[in-house]
Amino acid sequence: MEIIKIEPTPSPNTMKVVISEQRQDNQSTTYTEINENQPAFINHLLAVDGVKSIFYVLDFLAIDKIPKADWEDVLPRITATLTGRNMTRNSLLIHKPILAK
Repeated sequence: MEIIKIEPTPSPNTMKVVISEQRQDNQSTTYTEINENQPAFINHLLAVDGVKSIFYVLDFLAIDKIPKADWEDVLPRITATLTGRNMTRNSLLIHKPILAK
């Protein structure tokens, strides 16, 4: 799985991670616990230290961290989990949202 981009959200505890795969069922699901009946990559993300929950819809994940966790620590682990590659904070594809005028 590839990460297309990572965007901040209005919540400081949530990042939007756009991925290369799209859900085929057009459903949305919030995951808060590891469970054998959900996608393996979701369970791997929930196992990342600092990840609180994941909202999965269409081609993106909204990943919530626990308030005490630091994105500089959590994002590289999320990226490595999704792509299988270790990345530093400086090499992540983080985009600031473009505000409409």
